Amino acid sequence: MFFLASLSIKKKMLLIVIVVTSLLSIMSFGILQYISGKVQKQQLQSFESHAISLSDAIGAQFYERYGDVKTFSISPALQSSNHQTIVETLNTFSALYGIYDLILIVNKSGKLIATNSKGPDGREINVKALYQKNFSEEPWFKAVLDGKFTEDKDKGFEGTFFEETHLDSHTSEVYGAKRLGNSFSTVLRDQNGTVTGVISNRAGARWFEVAIKDLDRGLKKLGITTAEISLLARDGTLLYDYSSNAADAVPTGSFYDWRRILKSKILSLDHEAHAKLASKNSNSSTIPIPVNGQNYVTGFSKVSGPKFVDSIGWSVLVRQPSDSKEGLSELFHIRDAFYLALVMVFLSSLLVAARFSGSISNRLSNLADRLSNGASEVASTSKTLSVSSGRLSEAATEQAAAIQETAASLDEVSAMLKSASDNANRSREVSKKSHNLAQNGKKSIQEMIDAITEINTSNELIMRQVETGNQKIGEIIHMIDEISQKTKVINDIVFQTKLLSFNASVEAARAGEHGKGFAVVAEEVGNLARMSGNAATEITGILDSSVLKVQEIITETKELVSQSIEDGKRKVTCGTDIARKCHELLNEILYSVQEVDEMVTQIAVSSVEQTQGVGEINQAMNKLDSATQQNTTIAQQEAGTSTQLEKGAQDLEGMVQELILMVKGGAHRSELNNTG
Repeated sequence: MFFLASLSIKKKMLLIVIVVTSLLSIMSFGILQYISGKVQKQQLQSFESHAISLSDAIGAQFYERYGDVKTFSISPALQSSNHQTIVETLNTFSALYGIYDLILIVNKSGKLIATNSKGPDGREINVKALYQKNFSEEPWFKAVLDGKFTEDKDKGFEGTFFEETHLDSHTSEVYGAKRLGNSFSTVLRDQNGTVTGVISNRAGARWFEVAIKDLDRGLKKLGITTAEISLLARDGTLLYDYSSNAADAVPTGSFYDWRRILKSKILSLDHEAHAKLASKNSNSSTIPIPVNGQNYVTGFSKVSGPKFVDSIGWSVLVRQPSDSKEGLSELFHIRDAFYLALVMVFLSSLLVAARFSGSISNRLSNLADRLSNGASEVASTSKTLSVSSGRLSEAATEQAAAIQETAASLDEVSAMLKSASDNANRSREVSKKSHNLAQNGKKSIQEMIDAITEINTSNELIMRQVETGNQKIGEIIHMIDEISQKTKVINDIVFQTKLLSFNASVEAARAGEHGKGFAVVAEEVGNLARMSGNAATEITGILDSSVLKVQEIITETKELVSQSIEDGKRKVTCGTDIARKCHELLNEILYSVQEVDEMVTQIAVSSVEQTQGVGEINQAMNKLDSATQQNTTIAQQEAGTSTQLEKGAQDLEGMVQELILMVKGGAHRSELNNTG
C-alpha cells in the first residue's frame, strides 16, 4: 500500500491500465480456450454420432441379409425338379436385390445343384466351372449342416450362418476380378421338412457399402469433403476403407487398398488413444492413423443393437485429418490471430494511457495549488470565530449566579415535601392494615359460601337417597304383588289337585281289582298336592321376610334422612358463625378507612401550600430559562460554526496534501512536511 501511495497519478493510471488490460487479456484467453475446447468436443462428438448412425445403418442391412437367405430357402420354385426354373428364380433374386453376386444351391454331398447365370446387372456370367466343384469342405457348408449358426436368439437371430468379410474366390473367379464380400447360408428342406442341402447367398461388399456411401453424402452436405470411413473386424483388422478423395479413381467410390484390407490392424496398435476408443461401445478422440502417421479427428462405434449379432464384433471409424480447413486448423488460425490482436490492443492502450494520464496530472496539480491558498484563508476566519465564543462564555457565568439564588427557594419547598412524605408513609401503613383486614374478610366470606354449598350438597344427597328408597320400596311392592298372584294360582292348583285325587280314589275303589293301578296314580297326585301346599307355605314365608326387608329399608332410610338433616343444621350453624365474623371484620375495615381519609385530607392541605410556592419559583425560573436559552442558542451556533469551520479547514488542508501526493508522488513528501 505504501508503494502505491508513493506513486504519482500518472504512474498509477498506467499501472491501472496495465492491470485492467492484463485481466481482460487473461479472461479473453480463457474464454477463447473454453470455446476452442467446446468446438473440439462438439466436433469429436459429431464424428462419434456419425459413427453410431453408420453402425445402426449397417445393423439394419445385416438384419435384412440375415433374413433374405431364409426367405429364399422356403421359395416353392427352389423345390422344383426343373433346373431351369430354379436358375431363373435365382436370377430374379440377384437382379431384384442387386447385392448377391452368387446364390448357390448345394446338396448334402456338396455338389452344386443350381446357381444364378446372370449377375445383378442382368449380364450373363460364366458359372460352368462351379458345377465341377465340390463344396463339402467349405466352412459355411460344414457349419450349416452341423447346425453351427451365427445366432442371438434373444434378438430373433437363428438359423443363418454368417461368413466374415473375405476375398471371395468363387465370385472373383466368375467375375474375373477381386470381389470382397460375405456369405449368408442356411439349410434347404423339402416339403416334408427333410434337409436336402444348403443355400448360400454370396453378398458383395455393396450390402454394407451402401450405408457408408449414404453417410459420405450426408457429410458432404455438412461441408466435410475429406472424411474417411473404415469398417473393422473384432480384432481391429481393416475390412473396408472408403475415401471421398478416391472417388475419381474408382467408379464405385470405394477405395480397395489390397495391401491393407484384411491385413492391417488399426485398433490393435499399442497406443493409448486406440485403447480408449476400443474400451467403449462408442467414443471419439484425436489419434494417429498408421497409414501415414497423420493425426485424425476420429469417431468410433461398435456395430451392435437389436438388428445385429454382437458376437461378430464389427466396429466403424469415421475420421478426418485434424489439419483440414474443415476441421480444427481454421479454429487454431483464428486463435493465433486473436492473440496477435490482443497484443496490439495492449500496447495501444499503454500508449493512450500514458498521454492521457500526463494531461490529467498537470490539470490536477494546478487545482491543488489553488485549493491550498483557499485553505489558508479558511483557517484565519476560524480564529476570529473562536474569540466570539469566549465572550459568550462570560455571559453564561453571570447566569449561573442567578441559578444559585433560585436554589435557596427550592430548599423551603423541599422541607414541605418531606412533611407530606411522612404523612404519606403513615397512610400507606394504615392502608396496608386495611388491606389485610379486607383479605381476612374475603377469606371468611369464602368459607361461608363453601359451607352453604356443602349444605346444598347434603340436601341433594338426602333427596337422592329418598328417591332411591322409594324406588326400592316400589320394586319390593311389585315383587310382593307378583308372588301373591303366583300364590293364588298355586292354591287353586292345590285345591283342584286334591279334588281330583279324591275323585280318583273313589273311582279306583269302585273299580275294585282293576282300579288298583289308578289308585296308585291318585296317591301320587295327592303327594303332588301336598308338595304344592308345602311350596305355598314356603312362598308365604318369603312374603313375610319381604315385608320385614321393606320395614328395614324404611327404617334405614329414615335414619339416613335424619342424619343428613342433622349435618345440614350443623353446617348452617357454622355458616352463621362465619357470617358474624365477616361482620366484625368489615367494621374494623370501615374504621381504618376513616383514619386514612383524615390523613389524606391533611396531605391535600399541604399540597395546596406547596403548589403556591412552586408557582412562584416557576415564574422566576421561566424568566431565567428564557435568558439562558437565548444565550445558549447563540453560544451553540457560534461554537458549532467555529468548530465546523476549523475542522473544514483542517480537512481541506489534508485533502490538498493528499491531492499533491497523489499527483506528484512520494518524491514531494519532504516538501509537504517542511511546509506543515
